[in-house]
Amino acid sequence: MEDSVERKKTMRLRLFNIPSVYGVSQVRKFVANLLNIPQDAVVCRKGPKWSHAFLSFRPAGELTSVPDLEVYRSKLAGAEWKRVKLDAKMEEAVADPLVVARAREEPQELKCLNDQVTPLWKVPYEEQLVRKHTKLEALLRKNVKVGDDFLMEPIKASPMTTGYRNKCEFTVGHDKNGVPTVGFLLGAYKDGVVAVENAKDTVHIPEVLKALADHLESYVKDSGLAIFDRSTKEGFWRLMLARLHDGDVMAAVQITPTGMETKRVAEIVDSFVVYMNSFTFEGTFPLKSFFIQETAALHHGIDPKAPFMLKSGTETITQTLSTLKFRISPHSFFQVNQAATDILYSTIKEYVVDSLSSKTVLLDLCCGTGTIGMTLAPHVQRVVGVELVQDAINDAKANAQLNGIENISFRCERVEAAIEKVIEEIPKDQPIVVVLDPPRNGVHVSVIKAVRKCKRICRVVFVSCNPVAAANNFVDLTRDETKGMVGAPFSMRRAVAVDLFPQTEHCELVLQFHRD
Repeated sequence: MEDSVERKKTMRLRLFNIPSVYGVSQVRKFVANLLNIPQDAVVCRKGPKWSHAFLSFRPAGELTSVPDLEVYRSKLAGAEWKRVKLDAKMEEAVADPLVVARAREEPQELKCLNDQVTPLWKVPYEEQLVRKHTKLEALLRKNVKVGDDFLMEPIKASPMTTGYRNKCEFTVGHDKNGVPTVGFLLGAYKDGVVAVENAKDTVHIPEVLKALADHLESYVKDSGLAIFDRSTKEGFWRLMLARLHDGDVMAAVQITPTGMETKRVAEIVDSFVVYMNSFTFEGTFPLKSFFIQETAALHHGIDPKAPFMLKSGTETITQTLSTLKFRISPHSFFQVNQAATDILYSTIKEYVVDSLSSKTVLLDLCCGTGTIGMTLAPHVQRVVGVELVQDAINDAKANAQLNGIENISFRCERVEAAIEKVIEEIPKDQPIVVVLDPPRNGVHVSVIKAVRKCKRICRVVFVSCNPVAAANNFVDLTRDETKGMVGAPFSMRRAVAVDLFPQTEHCELVLQFHRD
């Protein structure tokens, strides 16, 4: 009998052939009407373009207990919706980590927020630097051919060690006592943690962004609108993206207005925009750009497929870097520590420029918004930037125009697909230097193969924000030539860490590879 009960607990229905234009609220309403049960009894999980949905049921209203799922399955299978015949099948449900965690006999002890987001905050900064340098030097000795006398250059410290982070995603949720809060999660959903703590005591967030989060929190508490529940996938308020550049603040608040009338949503947003624009900090009105993002996505975070809708202010704000200016939009990639970024880019410039000729072409691979290429453009004949994300390319082109840089061009394409074509277009008498600044996991091995295959590439400067994940790239650049890895290997000449992330375990690593 116990096995049977446990089996029911882990079963769910999958409903097929749903018109993909319908969302969670429409599915719940249809199912509730068909089964003659309260809508609150229907728990639905459905992606925006899915033609299926996962259904489970819970007691609600007049439904005091849930019957065997076969009863509901038989009623749903064969039912018609908009002239489409539905199908329904029972299947074993994937356990919700939140439910599993809450069923533990011993509840998980939550970390304090600083331990979660800045795990080194109690460690003296000089010791943080020693730890990072030692760890990265050991990583290189393990993965790259170096001599016994190899020494990394001394790690470069961040000029700011607190309040340095210029981009934050604040979660709208509930604290450990169930009080509406805007801050950071105290753990991972997969570990059953959904509690959010206010960011007021964090060490890496600027005071103005903490104040903005508090401003939003006050409105959420008084709004009467539900906070998005990551378990049921229902609720209105989700998160806020906040950026700080040259003293100006940009914010984008993400909401889920599923099932609400368009007119009602517009009224809510209009009132909310007026409130957000009343934000002041130290006697100023720093909020220069405000957006709303509507999404029904199931994952937690900014939805890359949903547009940012400008509600007040300018579409972009500006970040000054050395003598250059860069426009910042909600989706723009820019290093989160501006003061240390100056040091990082000066280091990259040093590693690239010390043996250039007037004919050198710089390939800026994974170029993002073009910051590295534009910094180096005065020192080479021309720069070619390659990046997969179209929005980043749009920003890069606008940034080049903003700064009057004419010897730079950009291609929106996968690096592994573009690199051989780009190299073929460069005259054979022009030497090529490559800067690789890839995402956390490094680049596809085909990129390394293309770089090694091109004999005119004599230098690669590799910038890694996660050297452990990118270590295979270092290995492939320096390993002996094989049938699968054509072209002379590179050797590592220089290496240095630049600390862009004080109080955390993370650090940027800049490597210089050569071959004759």
